[in-house]
Amino acid sequence: MKIKKIRLQEIKIPLKRKFVIASGSSEYSNNVLIKIITDEFIGYGEASPSLHVLGENTGAIQSIMPVLFEKIKDFDSNDIRGISRILKKIPNNYSAKAGIDLALYDLLGKELGSPLNKILGTSKVFMDTDITIGIMDDDEALILANEYISQGFRSLKIKVGTDLKRDIERVKKIREAVGEKIELRIDANQGYNFHQARDFINSVKNLDIEFIEQPMPYFALENISELRKDSPIPIMLDESLKNIRDLYEIINKRAADLINIKLMKTSGITDAISIAELARSYDIGIMVGCMSETSLGISAGMHFALAIDADYIDLDSHFNLQFDIAKIR
Repeated sequence: MKIKKIRLQEIKIPLKRKFVIASGSSEYSNNVLIKIITDEFIGYGEASPSLHVLGENTGAIQSIMPVLFEKIKDFDSNDIRGISRILKKIPNNYSAKAGIDLALYDLLGKELGSPLNKILGTSKVFMDTDITIGIMDDDEALILANEYISQGFRSLKIKVGTDLKRDIERVKKIREAVGEKIELRIDANQGYNFHQARDFINSVKNLDIEFIEQPMPYFALENISELRKDSPIPIMLDESLKNIRDLYEIINKRAADLINIKLMKTSGITDAISIAELARSYDIGIMVGCMSETSLGISAGMHFALAIDADYIDLDSHFNLQFDIAKIR
């Protein structure tokens, strides 16, 4: 199937509640819907940018997309790896490339009449996701935690990284409120320095925390490695990882027990598979996460997570949308 056209549509969906993390806050999910049109089918992808993490916004995606399209126009849409190699020659623009990659896999599934998880080599169809509690007042966090548990969630991811003392207190209160059977995960989004991260870990080490994600800035791998040496809680890296070169550096510096693979950071599924394979070969655990995707992008992440048998998934952004453009079946 020859790639003939590409169509873009900006999507701006208000969130149910303001989402606050250490690096900023948002009230909308602002993404770009990408349609790749061939002589037979239309493939749908989604680009969910992050200015803070990826240096992209929706305007940047729409500006670069004609350049990317000129590189792949008239290619066979099934040549996904070949297209990935071509697009690598253009630096950065991770989520824009991810949107193209996702649309190509959608086209492949339509041509073969098969769901993506089977194309990627698994018959597995179900995994439990956690759901995230942003930075907020303690009382609000406790109400939200109980609400999520009543909805059936059994894993909560708690955002921290702005106020060490308050962060510790909030995590302790949530653990006390939800009991021992609920899994708690922590994400600092680069918010701490070395001493703060160490103090936080030592203060919550008896609360049965599964892991702490990105406790320090993405570039501070040597300090993160030093933190990891004595940490009783496993260390996961997210913002430090965008491509396979980043993972090699993480491995060489022994900076992580686990990594968070997000399709928007890895330019899509194609490169994410290579990253996952390398991580597995070094016994590094894997979580598949998300930016601020709708159900369209979330479903792609889910199929990928199933295919690599991810240890954890954090595919929850669509739960905080006031409305959605797609529905996961």
